[in-house]
Amino acid sequence: MEQGQVFNSINFIWGGANVGGPRIYYPSGARVPVNSTALTLRLNVAQCPSDAREGLATAVGHSNHHGNQGAIPIANAVDFDGLFGVVEGTNDPFLQTQTPGPQGFTVKISDVKDGTSNTAAFTERIKGLGSSNNDQVDGERPSTSYYLMQSATNGTATPPAGQNWYNVIQTTYTNCQTSTTLYNGTPAAGVTATSQVAMGTYWWMGRAYSGRYAHVMPPNSKQCTTGGINYGEEAMGPTSRHPGGANVAFGDGSVRFVKSTVTPQVWWALGSREGGEIISADQY
Repeated sequence: MEQGQVFNSINFIWGGANVGGPRIYYPSGARVPVNSTALTLRLNVAQCPSDAREGLATAVGHSNHHGNQGAIPIANAVDFDGLFGVVEGTNDPFLQTQTPGPQGFTVKISDVKDGTSNTAAFTERIKGLGSSNNDQVDGERPSTSYYLMQSATNGTATPPAGQNWYNVIQTTYTNCQTSTTLYNGTPAAGVTATSQVAMGTYWWMGRAYSGRYAHVMPPNSKQCTTGGINYGEEAMGPTSRHPGGANVAFGDGSVRFVKSTVTPQVWWALGSREGGEIISADQY
């Protein structure tokens, strides 16, 4: 993408989860902004020409493009079912004294059992307003404001007893659909409260509101959260200024327009990399 200089400016030894840099010593030391050059850049490749609004308050690198974590709505679920999941930590013995150990894995082409042409990779989203927790309610349609939904897992990284991830996805979808309460920073029962940053604030962070998205809600649906960015459910899907749907880039490099009327079941299937579903192009 002709961004070699940006790539070369990044120190990959330390994570980029905060524009202020990692804490040294971990977890309570001072932040060291080792990657501030890259993290504050506005990259044209990360912007969608259809979204002319720029209402974000945080002066960092914003983005309209987000990677598919799958239909499992837990950001830090190690058994995520999309293409982009948790990859963090280090094996370095010295650095492990200052940072958490490694977790997660990188998805390989051979891991995409459903086929790359049937598995979503990236989508577009309208950038939000303000900084976080709906300090500016978005009255446009589709809206980027967050709704509070109840948790199907009570803030854990596993399904409740007697259920599986498919049950959690179904419940999360229903909880989002029926929510009428805007999220104001107060989390759902059982979920640890965390700040929900406005949609698209960071191009470089893999949260549900920035670098990734959960394949739960079809294009141009409501954006919902339980209030936890690690082990609470996040149902934040594509939003677009294009009428009737949103563009989705698939794992094979093709880009297709997915209608807002796609059924939830087909949408979930497009998000999973090895669900074994058979999907016809006329279904979306």
